[in-house]
Amino acid sequence: MARKGYGRNSSLVNITTHADDNTSPVGSNEWNENPKTDGIFGLTKSAQTISGNNNIVVTDSYIEITTADSASGGSNDGIYTLSAGTDSLSATNYASDSASSISEGDLIYVVKAASQATTSLVHQQGGTGGAGKITTLTGENKELSATVPTILMARTIGSVLEWVEYGGGAVADASIDNTKLAVMAANTIKVRNANSSGAPSDIALATTQILIGNGTGFTAAALSGDVAMDNTGAVTVGTLNQNTAGSAATLTTPRAIGGVDFNGSAPINLPGVNAAGNQDTSGNSATATEATNVTAVANNSTNETVYPTFVDGATGTQGLETDTGLNYNPSTGLLSAVGLTLSGDLTVNGTNTILNTATLEVEDKDIFLAKVSSPSNTTANGAGIIIEAGSDTDKSILWDSTNSNFTSTEHVNIATGKKFKINNVDTLTATALGTNVVGSSLTSVGTIGTGTWQGDAVAQAYIGADAINGDKIVDDSIDSEHIIDGSIDLAHLSVDSVNGTKIADDSIDSEHIIDASIDVAHLSAGAKKEFIMISLSDEETDLETGTNKAIFQMPYAFTITDIRATVGTAPVGSTLTVDINKSGQSILTTKLTIDASENTSTSAATAHVIASGDTAFADGAIVAFDIDQVGSSTAGKGLKVTLIGYQT
Repeated sequence: MARKGYGRNSSLVNITTHADDNTSPVGSNEWNENPKTDGIFGLTKSAQTISGNNNIVVTDSYIEITTADSASGGSNDGIYTLSAGTDSLSATNYASDSASSISEGDLIYVVKAASQATTSLVHQQGGTGGAGKITTLTGENKELSATVPTILMARTIGSVLEWVEYGGGAVADASIDNTKLAVMAANTIKVRNANSSGAPSDIALATTQILIGNGTGFTAAALSGDVAMDNTGAVTVGTLNQNTAGSAATLTTPRAIGGVDFNGSAPINLPGVNAAGNQDTSGNSATATEATNVTAVANNSTNETVYPTFVDGATGTQGLETDTGLNYNPSTGLLSAVGLTLSGDLTVNGTNTILNTATLEVEDKDIFLAKVSSPSNTTANGAGIIIEAGSDTDKSILWDSTNSNFTSTEHVNIATGKKFKINNVDTLTATALGTNVVGSSLTSVGTIGTGTWQGDAVAQAYIGADAINGDKIVDDSIDSEHIIDGSIDLAHLSVDSVNGTKIADDSIDSEHIIDASIDVAHLSAGAKKEFIMISLSDEETDLETGTNKAIFQMPYAFTITDIRATVGTAPVGSTLTVDINKSGQSILTTKLTIDASENTSTSAATAHVIASGDTAFADGAIVAFDIDQVGSSTAGKGLKVTLIGYQT
């Protein structure tokens, strides 16, 4: 080993002739005599088998293991120790203090024979260190390679020599890819369970199974119950417990309008309105009298709205009429009308002429501005069009007599296909400068109004806040493919913007309902119907009259819509009568009965009546049941009372 180091000779130096001290130095002839030629370091391969006590005897620096461990059919479970050899050292060539084949600092190179299967170095013999025991870099057992040697260094730990794996170091980022990982079984996934001591493990997933974690580990399982999933990921949910009697297109309960039923499925015709017939109306048109004269009073100052009167004909008896579209205010002198048609000229002598109209049509081809008795360039200065914009600053196109040009406060936009011209020569189109424009100092291009953008997608950071709203989106241009999952929340929906008319039938399933978003308050009474059944006796004992036969406390606020009673054995001779009390007071104005020879109250000749205002029970209300009558010749047995209603 260290004594048979680099460049050792095939014929070792005789220590009898040349003592192992400073009295007989070895000369260059002896040192270089008969050098070994097998390898740069002069290492002779030592083929070794694993002994019965899982040991390898070290006699050279290059060791090849020729036996497999039990994982591959061998008779042992790996190499526990690498011990020093003493029987291979010649006294002729080694001093008496060199009785061991190894010393601290020695390196050995260990491989397995190419013909062997699994051969492993066992880390610290599965426990702690000791003489000849092995410590690997990973702290785990290491499988030997037939091509890449494992290098071990002899190291004194405590008072004994142990073997420590040499080499290793940090693994470079991204240096391990899938090809470096152990082969996994088909349809498996690698996970790190909490109880796996840091090592990942493989879990197999069958068809339609998903991986479920519980905080300590993972389990492969399939969906069950009313929910199922196929191998494409599509989830099917069973029928929900909801009232689907109506639809978004019709009313569940029709209503009458003017005596005509209406359910929302089609328009209706009302007699006397848009169909033949009469409406039931009231008034005094039959008793009104005609007047031939009226008394007029001048009113020139009152701030009020009055209405001029009209008649249908030029002569004869006519009824006076007014039109709210034509009115007059005596205080302001303002006459207002919805429309006005003049057959003659209109002359306005006031200071201001104000037109509050959406569209102004002028038959003349010319509109004259700044028309004065002696027009000039000076009187025309500042003439033009001004558009009021309030706090956003007025918009205008005005004549500037000093610079002899029109001045616009805003940009100018012309229609597609049109051009800017100077002296009838094209100077600019939407896409190019005119051919006669030979000089330009453009260094950048501003906003492009039309065309197709073929560059990179515009990032959200370059779109102004609220730049895209409903006014910018064409109807029906956005569907589910253009909406990112989870991007529309309640804050971006207007109040009542989603109602029955906006929801297609059967369009909402469990995938579209947020967990816990539907509470009792948003369910109809029919959808949240439930019952509470109370037993007042066993099935074998005759019923007896008495109070407080059963008492219980309401578990939540509850509204009763109906009450029923049943018996296992029907009463004979007379009815069975039950009373129900809320906080000590009866809630029934007509008590609950089961007729003789009947088993249920639903067939009773006299139906029970719940007192007005006593249908609602508060959370925690005390409910007690009394039996007032049990039959006559035969008493009933097995009495149960059912309260039907819904949570409130």
